[in-house]
Amino acid sequence: MQNLKPIETEIILDEKNKQQLKLNELLIFPHGLDGLHIWEAGIILARYIVFNSQLFSNKDILEVGTGVGIGGLAALKYTECKRVDMTDYNQDVLANIKKNSEKNSISKQRYDVFYLNWFEYDKFNKKYDVIIGSDIIYSGAPLKELYLLISKSLNKGGKAYIIIPSQRFKGEVFLQLVEDYKEFSVEKIALDQTEYSLSPLKDQTQGFKTYPGLKELQFWVYIFTKI
Repeated sequence: MQNLKPIETEIILDEKNKQQLKLNELLIFPHGLDGLHIWEAGIILARYIVFNSQLFSNKDILEVGTGVGIGGLAALKYTECKRVDMTDYNQDVLANIKKNSEKNSISKQRYDVFYLNWFEYDKFNKKYDVIIGSDIIYSGAPLKELYLLISKSLNKGGKAYIIIPSQRFKGEVFLQLVEDYKEFSVEKIALDQTEYSLSPLKDQTQGFKTYPGLKELQFWVYIFTKI
C-alpha cells in the first residue's frame, strides 16, 4: 500500500452479545483502493449475518467484492458455516483481508482469500451454497458478468444475499437481468430495524461521523434463490 497507513478499527456488530471485528482500514484513500475502507453497506451485511446466523450454518460461502472482509469474517467468527472464500480483484485489498483474518484469530482451515475478476466468470468453476456481497451493484460495475458469476457459482437451491443501499441506482438494472434470465426467485427485505443503524464504534458520535450512511441511507437485503 506504498505510503498509506491503515488504522485498526473495532467495529461493533452486536453490542448486546459482544460481537465485534477488528479491521485494518483506510479512512482516506486514493481512487481504486475503496476496498480498503469500511463501508456502511458492509457493516449492514455483517450485522445481517450475525442476526441471522442460522441461515449460514453448515454452508460453503463465497463473498464477492469482499473489501476489508467484514462480511466473510462475520460469517466465520459468528456463525457455524463450513468455510468462506473471500475474493476481490485488487492485490492490496487481498493482502489486507488476510491481515484482518489473522487479527480476528480465524482458523486458516476455514477460509481462503483469492483474486476473482468478474469478467472471467466463465473460468471460475467452484460451487457454493451461499454467496454474499455488499455495495457491489453500482454505476460502472460489470453487472451482467456479476450476475453470470453468481448464477454459475450457486448450487441449485443456493442463495445470494446482496445488500443494496438507497443511493445505488443500478439495482433495477441488476434486477432486470434476474428477470430476463429467470434463474432465480427474489425476495427484498428492508433492514430498517434499530439494531442495524446503531453506531459501530464505542464513541457513538464519532461512529456516526465516520459512517454517516448508517443514519442517512436505507438498506435492503435482496435474497436471490437459485431455482
